[in-house]
Amino acid sequence: MNNEHIPEFFLEKYSADHIIQDDKYFYFYKHISIDADNLVFGIFKNTELKYNYACNFNDPYDCLFKLELSNLDNLTKDEFESITGKSVNNAEWQLSRKFIIKKFKEMHTLLLNQEIHTLRKKVPITCFNSNPLNILMWSHYADHHKGLMLEFKISKDFSEKLCPIPVSYNNTFPIIQMSLTQLKNFSESNKSNINYDIIEKALLRKSDCWFYENEYRAFGDENDSLLIKYNPSILSSVITGTKFRSTNKYKLLKDSISLFNKTNKTNVKIYDAKLMDDRYELYVDQHPRLDKK
Repeated sequence: MNNEHIPEFFLEKYSADHIIQDDKYFYFYKHISIDADNLVFGIFKNTELKYNYACNFNDPYDCLFKLELSNLDNLTKDEFESITGKSVNNAEWQLSRKFIIKKFKEMHTLLLNQEIHTLRKKVPITCFNSNPLNILMWSHYADHHKGLMLEFKISKDFSEKLCPIPVSYNNTFPIIQMSLTQLKNFSESNKSNINYDIIEKALLRKSDCWFYENEYRAFGDENDSLLIKYNPSILSSVITGTKFRSTNKYKLLKDSISLFNKTNKTNVKIYDAKLMDDRYELYVDQHPRLDKK
């Protein structure tokens, strides 16, 4: 999916108050768990981010939507033949038009469901958020605070290929209406080139119950693997969870970041998340953006 032509109405959301930013950058965060084999440290060694398919996400409704065919009752004989490649004589069309359209609609209902599930299994997605100190984010996505959080800086000129796009939250199930011609194009086209109306409703819409995540998504192309390179210069800092030290992974992290900085000529620093003494909140000691307010 090409992030170079993001619509203005998406970019407007970047100015929201909840996005941490300075004069040059927007900052986005990714909470991660440490797997038993420490493969996640390939984020630093190989400068690769892990992507996944929507069908594997923890929300069973993720990227589920309803496709409806519009204006099907007005379908003409010529349109039917053009779309299906089948020939129908005039007499048959006049006598059986309603029956043909009914069967056509039933058949395409099945095809539409197949298209939805195909989309959920083919578009690689990686997730970020703008809620770095939310306790639930650490609990759900960073192994109960025993994992890490990565801070990425995205230039305000959007010059980077990786450009997280905001998710919208509401309780209205997304419905996309398509003409038969649009459906044909949708079925035949590369799913990475879907128009942004479909992207917003199909890939960037979630229930209100997920609002606390303040999620943003970046997409790969269908032919990409689930490990995709990123520009090392956008990694701004690494923050350990409040229970990370108990995992005995700190030396491995320190060595990984040291090698990362040496290899990429960067200056990424490690910070520790801490518990507030007097309220249910986290802070990151001495961090330029996440320290105590």
